[in-house]
Amino acid sequence: MLVIKNIHVHLGDFQLQNISFSVQPGEYRIIIGPTGTGKTMLLETIAGLHRPRSGTIVLDDQDITRTPPEQRDIGIVYQEYALFPHLTVFENIAFGLVLQKINKKTRAEKVQEMATFLGIEHLLQRSQCHLSGGERQRVALARTLVMRPSVLLLDEPLSAVDSRTRDQLRAVLSRINQQLKLSIIHVTHDLSEAFVLGDTMTVMHRGKILQNGTPKTILKAPLTRLVAELLGMKNFFQATRIDEDFLQIHGLGKVPWASLEKPAWLDHNHQPQKAMKVSHCGMASSQVLRLSDKPAWLDYNHQPQKTMKVSHCGMARSQILQLSDKRVTGRPSHCLISFPDWAVEITPEQNAARYFWQDMTTVTALHSTDKQVLITLQTRENGTIHTSFSHREIQAFPIELRLGISVLTGILGKEVHILSKEQ
Repeated sequence: MLVIKNIHVHLGDFQLQNISFSVQPGEYRIIIGPTGTGKTMLLETIAGLHRPRSGTIVLDDQDITRTPPEQRDIGIVYQEYALFPHLTVFENIAFGLVLQKINKKTRAEKVQEMATFLGIEHLLQRSQCHLSGGERQRVALARTLVMRPSVLLLDEPLSAVDSRTRDQLRAVLSRINQQLKLSIIHVTHDLSEAFVLGDTMTVMHRGKILQNGTPKTILKAPLTRLVAELLGMKNFFQATRIDEDFLQIHGLGKVPWASLEKPAWLDHNHQPQKAMKVSHCGMASSQVLRLSDKPAWLDYNHQPQKTMKVSHCGMARSQILQLSDKRVTGRPSHCLISFPDWAVEITPEQNAARYFWQDMTTVTALHSTDKQVLITLQTRENGTIHTSFSHREIQAFPIELRLGISVLTGILGKEVHILSKEQ
């Protein structure tokens, strides 16, 4: 297992800050974020090319934070391939084995085995100058994998190839992960790679980790607006709590809380309950409200606020909180409502219980691409909703979509996310 804990790295004016995550044996982790986030710098730090100012990197219970790159049992493949132009494919793949002084016969067997596994055995005597982009990427993978590393680091390995080759290489990477039982950390800015390949995902921005989890759970419940935007969401609406039962959503109107699916941090394991008064020190620890269980944005800067009185009970480390009579419901006074474009249905089903919101909207923009039609809708409250449909879905519509037409629109409640207004 690879464990990255509290890593800080400074390189010029840029820095990685408090990077922590772990990768289980055989796990495929995707690291996603915009260009300039520090994703490559993180991979190079794991590989040993940059030394962290603080923090630790542990591989299979061995601290390798200060271990030289060649002794880490970690392989890295860059998007530029970095093949030697004066060597054949065979010589490129065998390069690391030569440095390790592996005998010629064993070297040839290992190269042949890996080339066969990756389907490039027929290319072994070619110069890399005569290879396609996909073939070069397979050679780069073979050169790293022939060394049998415990962890494989991939720096945007699919960014320089065409879509057909990209699909083929995705299948290759999945096979490498499953058949060789390798732990893989794959850096990309392409969200589709996370869902096709990733077991887990880390979202980064400006040298910091914003969220860790599975691709599905992060997409289902992004913690902040920035995470949602990095995942491609465009629909954000400011909301104000009217009372215990209703939200006023600017651009959509009045909506009941009950139509929203609660995010994970508001489930029965995390939702702050009614305020409690602590009268003595003998109560079970499970009866004490843990303020840290609340989402970070329900702090003293937001309503409802928490009021604390600390009773030491005669023990320096036994500080029990006494809350005011206010109720901490987990429902903020101000927040953001967000949802992906696939949550928007035009001419929705009659089952109103499925929808967070339904009303008439006006089509204000239509933009057709090779794969889909991008649609902008305006609500009666002057809000803007973005959605998209495939060309096949558009053809199946009972109405013809055109600019200025009014359409009944629904937003699926289970796809709506509650975010902090400030984030």
